[in-house]
Formats: sequence, structure tokens, C-alpha cells
Amino acid sequence: MNFLTSLEPGLTAKSDQPPVNGAVSLSQLIEQACTTVVNRAMQASHITPRRLFTTAETARYLMLPEPEIEKLMTKKELPVVRIGRRSMLDVHDIDAWIASHKERAA
Repeated sequence: MNFLTSLEPGLTAKSDQPPVNGAVSLSQLIEQACTTVVNRAMQASHITPRRLFTTAETARYLMLPEPEIEKLMTKKELPVVRIGRRSMLDVHDIDAWIASHKERAA
């Protein structure tokens, strides 16, 4: 199914001329298409966010160099989830680490 056939039934664009005999103007068709795209994008939010990060993703998340993340993992400051030979980090553990390193204003 292509995008245009997935729009509301009966919508057809003739031209930029005013609608004739129940036809829809091109601007109405474009507006309907935009609404459909936005609605589909909003429905994509049901996807579960990833919970496990690689070392590189964790480094980007914390804005730290990868060697620093590896050092934190080695010192067991950041718990590691092992999947085969891969070492992953749980986003909840990363967020807990952030919370434990917050300093209160004096």
C-alpha cells in the first residue's frame, strides 16, 4: 500500500483549482497527508525504549570518554550486564549513578 492510498477514502486531488463535485483541493489533500504522517509518528511512541546501553552509548549518554566508562565498570562503580562476551549497562543503573553523584548547592 502506498502512502496516498492509505489516506482517508475518497480523497483525490484534481489540481489547485477549487473543489468541484465533492472533490478535495490539493491543499486539503496535503493537509490530510501531513495529519496522517504526524498521527503515525505519534503512534510509534508505543515502542519500548532500550534499557541496555553499550559502553559507547553510555559514554555519549554521560558525555564522558569511553575509557572513563570502562574504568568505572572495572572499579564496579557502574554495574555491568554480561550478555555472552558483551558488557552492557542498564540505563537504570546509569541514572542511579548520576543521582548518587549529585552535589547539593551550599
